[in-house]
Amino acid sequence: MWEKFTERTRRIIYRAQEEAHRYGHPNVGTEHLLLGILDEPDSMAARVLETLAGSLDSIRLSTVSGLPAGSKNPATKIGRTRSARRVLELAEDEATQQGADHIASGHLLVGLVRCREGGAAHILENCSVVLPAVRAEITAELTGQNGSNRGEDARLDEHSTLKSLPPLVRSALGHTWRHMSYRSRRAIEAALSEAAQRGDTLVTPDYLVLGALKDSDSAVARVFRRMEVDVKALVDDIKASLKSHGEPRKVDRHMELRATTCAAISDAEMAARVDGTGVIGTAHLVMGVLTLKDSNAAAVLKKHQVNLATLRSLYIELHENDSKASADPDQLSKLTLSQMISRSRLKGKHLLRISDLTPADVALVFAVTDKLKSRKGRGGADEASALHRGKTLALVFQKPSLRTRVTFEIGMNQLGGHALHLGPDEIGVGERESPADVARNLERWVHGIVARTFKHSLVEELAANSTIPVINGLSDLEHPCQALADLYTLRERKGAVKGLTLMYIGDGNNVCRSLMELCALTGTNLRIASPEGYEPDATAVAALKPVFEAAGAELWVGRDPIEAAKGSDAVYTDVWTSMGQEEEAAIRHAAFQPYQLNMKVVNAANPEAIVLHCQPAHREEEITSEAMDCPTSAIFDQAENRMHVQKALMALML
Repeated sequence: MWEKFTERTRRIIYRAQEEAHRYGHPNVGTEHLLLGILDEPDSMAARVLETLAGSLDSIRLSTVSGLPAGSKNPATKIGRTRSARRVLELAEDEATQQGADHIASGHLLVGLVRCREGGAAHILENCSVVLPAVRAEITAELTGQNGSNRGEDARLDEHSTLKSLPPLVRSALGHTWRHMSYRSRRAIEAALSEAAQRGDTLVTPDYLVLGALKDSDSAVARVFRRMEVDVKALVDDIKASLKSHGEPRKVDRHMELRATTCAAISDAEMAARVDGTGVIGTAHLVMGVLTLKDSNAAAVLKKHQVNLATLRSLYIELHENDSKASADPDQLSKLTLSQMISRSRLKGKHLLRISDLTPADVALVFAVTDKLKSRKGRGGADEASALHRGKTLALVFQKPSLRTRVTFEIGMNQLGGHALHLGPDEIGVGERESPADVARNLERWVHGIVARTFKHSLVEELAANSTIPVINGLSDLEHPCQALADLYTLRERKGAVKGLTLMYIGDGNNVCRSLMELCALTGTNLRIASPEGYEPDATAVAALKPVFEAAGAELWVGRDPIEAAKGSDAVYTDVWTSMGQEEEAAIRHAAFQPYQLNMKVVNAANPEAIVLHCQPAHREEEITSEAMDCPTSAIFDQAENRMHVQKALMALML
């Protein structure tokens, strides 16, 4: 059976033996195998566990606390218990059922769940890891349904953990490793192997290029094909320029990255930030090499007509095409929840404005929302109920709230975490303490911050001083969570939003601003009717019109509500006077009287046009009760969807 194990599975078994030895146990049991998986956090099995149970640390704690006392004199030879042997048999059986000729870490996890004789199955069950969910996730990963090569343990040579690298390489890469794509991590490993084959302990930029081109499906290889570069000839030229440093050797602790290689990787990280992806891919690694002066690798690349400008432009084009493909709702609907979460670029990032999102991000948020909302009212444990077990969300609110507070608190609880409300009396952010100090304290205790403030600059200051995600729960500039819930509701009612028309009547406020940006991203037509002096910001309108045009949509801003309602699939309004504007209430009331959302406006829109309002609603002021309660009103669906959309954001970001 051993020859069928992937490299990852073998390492897990080695780790299990180490765990048994550490605790003074003479045999590897199912609990040790589970600890072995936890010791390989980049494995497919560990990824699935983290998705289903929320925290790997909680599983480890449950496992270790249940281990029996061991001998003070550990055995020199570690065996396996009957239940551990049974797990390996079940893993092999699972692989056979999958039609695989290898036993991956995912198969091993299924074996652990199936083996009722061992303690690991009961630990996993208590952590909400159930067989149907595990099987669905593992099957999808191994069959490549995720479209992003996440089922990597299926490869016999798979390994992408920082701990597996030589110490000097690990030290040189540091936090950069966290920002590297799976393929670029493999490129680093391939570069180490290339150097070792020539007896070299120093990884030069030449080896880095060879490593990046090792995978014919990598981004840089795909771009090179677009550039009509003869990759084989390029590789041969680089290899011919390299000297032999002795007999081939294994990758060991003596290997390190040359200073120029570290500089290339640093430039690659900068290139990833500039193009907005934030993830260092193989193309970025080659871009980094091209920035080096007096580099043999750069010289060979240029000899083969590879220049930085062309490489960058073609890579951006390739990335945009991939993003469009990843925004395809039909493709997203085929993914499991863990696959959606694993491909998110939002992990650890802030959401301060809708412009922080891409069309692919929005599509992914909506797809995850679909998954999470479909679980509404479902009994028992599933992969969402423990997604954020052990995590805490801080709600930093300067303003009172019903929907934002309740939906974030319940949403976080439903993901297995905990939400902590911090009102103005608790911390006095911006008064008692600076936003920077509040952020620096909270990041030590919690896993995310939702800020509901008056000034947008306060949200920005929290984010600028926080290493954990900050979500704008409302500011005077934008209300991104509300806009996402609004468009999701329209999508839910109409099937899609691209090509539909949303009409907004009233103040060109923060909600209006977020709607403008989101409609531009999703290709939704937006028609806005506002009284003079209360229109949306003219600079923002001018900047967004080309974006609308590029998406095949229209942004219309005018005065006449009836004209704006014509041809609309949804009519939307907000209060005339928001919190903090109470002194303007009388003036605003007079200005907005002709801009009430009533049945005259509803009837001017398309038949079956839905009615929206972000609430709180002042009936008979900005909206009549007749319009608010009409058969096509989706206002309370819209409020419910705040929770589901925000759960999706938390699942993807925290």
